[in-house]
Amino acid sequence: MYSSARAVGQGDWDKVIQLEKASLVDDPANQHAHSMMGFAQKRKGELDKAKACYAEALAIDSQCVAAVEALAEIYATEGNHGVAYTYVLKGLYSVEEIDYRVPSFIKLGVSLVLKILKPSVPFKKIHAQTKQLDQSRHQWKAWAEKYKCWYEKNHHDAEKQNVH
Repeated sequence: MYSSARAVGQGDWDKVIQLEKASLVDDPANQHAHSMMGFAQKRKGELDKAKACYAEALAIDSQCVAAVEALAEIYATEGNHGVAYTYVLKGLYSVEEIDYRVPSFIKLGVSLVLKILKPSVPFKKIHAQTKQLDQSRHQWKAWAEKYKCWYEKNHHDAEKQNVH
C-alpha cells in the first residue's frame, strides 16, 4: 500500500494498477484494491475499466463509499443520468450514517508520511492539505445534492411534457 500511495502521489496510474493487482493475488476480496484500481483507471480516462473495478469493490462491500461516489460521477459525466441518480441516492442515503470526520491524530500521521515522501514540500503546507480530508466528502455531498435536485426537476418536467 505504501508503494501504491507513492504512485498515486506521483500520478503514475499504471503503477497504481500494477501494485493493486499484485495485492489482489494474496487477497482477492480486498475492496480497497479494486477501488484504487478504479480510481487509477478513472484518472487515465478509461471509464469502462474504472466502472468494472468499482463494481468489483461494490460486490465485496455494497457500502464502498469511494465506489458509489465515483460511479455517480462517471455516469453523470457520460450522460447516463438515470444510473448516476441511483448512485447519488445510494451515496447520499445508504452511507450517511458513517462518520466521515477523520480524527486529528490520523491527519497528523498522514502529514508525517507525506512529508517523508515529499521532503521538499514544507510540512505546514502538507498538514494544511491533510486537514482538508473531511472536505472531499462534504464537497461530493454538495455536488450530489445539486445533481439530485437537477435530475428530479428535469425528470419531473419530462414527465409533464409526456402527459400533454
